[in-house]
Amino acid sequence: MYTVLLADDERAVTDSLKQSVPWAEMGVETILTANDGLQALEMLSAIHVDLLVTDIRMPHMDGLILLEHARRQYPDMHCILITAYGEFEYAMRALKLGVDNYIMKPIPIRELVETVENALDNIYMNRKNRETLFRENILHRWITGAISPDELGERSVLIDVNVYQPQYCVIAARKTDHTVSISHYGQVCMDHFPDTIERFSLWDNQGQFVILTGGSAIPRQELAHCMNHFAARHSLQDRLRIAIG
Repeated sequence: MYTVLLADDERAVTDSLKQSVPWAEMGVETILTANDGLQALEMLSAIHVDLLVTDIRMPHMDGLILLEHARRQYPDMHCILITAYGEFEYAMRALKLGVDNYIMKPIPIRELVETVENALDNIYMNRKNRETLFRENILHRWITGAISPDELGERSVLIDVNVYQPQYCVIAARKTDHTVSISHYGQVCMDHFPDTIERFSLWDNQGQFVILTGGSAIPRQELAHCMNHFAARHSLQDRLRIAIG
C-alpha cells in the first residue's frame, strides 16, 4: 500500500485530485495534503511518502525548491509536478530533478492517472530486493518450463518454495486499461485466497501479473470467485483479462 502527498496552495485543486483519481484502485491507502512547500517538507520528514504530487508556484517554498530538498533527503521518492505556467526554464529544472511527469493546468486527469499508475508500478518493482528478484527468476523459469527438475529442486530450497505439492494452479492477469494497478489488485486477491494454499507472485516478460498457487487440492472455482469478486468491487471487470489453469 502507498502513501501520496498532494501539495498545492489552492484547496480546490487538492480536493479535486483526491476525488478525480481512483487512488484506492491503484493501491494508495493514505492521501496527505499540504498547502505550501514548507508544510509539505515537514510532512515528508514525519511520514514516509511514496509519491509527491506538487504545484510549482506556492507560498513560502515553491514546488521546485521543495523537490530539491526532497531529492537530497528522499532520493527514491517519485514526484509529479503540476503548474499553470509553461516556462521552459521550469520544465528543464523539473527534468533535471527527475520528475515522473510535468503536467500543465488545467490538469488532464487521464494523463495524471496514467502517470500515477506508472509511478506506483515502478515503486513496486524497485521495492524488490535481490532475494525477491532471484525468487521471481526461478518461479518464472519454472512456469515456462525453462529450468531442469534437478536445478529446480536445488534452487527451491533457497527460495523457500515447495515444488512437490500435489497440485498447482497458475493465474495470469493482464490489464486492458492503463489506469489499473494490477499488482495491487493481484495482491488483494492473494490476501483473500484460502489459507490452505501457498501463493507466490511475479511479473512475466509479457507484462502479465502471475500468481502461482500450490497445495493438496486447489479450489479453482473459489479462486476464480475471489478474482471476480474483487474485480467487481473495484469496477475492473472490463479492464482486466484473467486466465486460470
